[in-house]
Amino acid sequence: MPLEIEIKFTVPDKAVFEHIHPLRTICGYTTVDRGVTPHTDTYFDTEDFRLYREKIVFRLRKKSKKTVLTFKAQIT
Repeated sequence: MPLEIEIKFTVPDKAVFEHIHPLRTICGYTTVDRGVTPHTDTYFDTEDFRLYREKIVFRLRKKSKKTVLTFKAQIT
């Protein structure tokens, strides 16, 4: 099974994004501009929001001609 390492940044406004975007390294990791790819995400959960409470993600992502069903959970 492939290992995915993902770093997400939440920025407060466009000015901060414009400052970060041209960086080629962040915290010693090389960054690669992948451009902007529109996609649609549909998240699934139980009626009592059990997945959300347990910080588990069950998602269907549709991007161009590709559809991916993802299940993410923290391993402790």
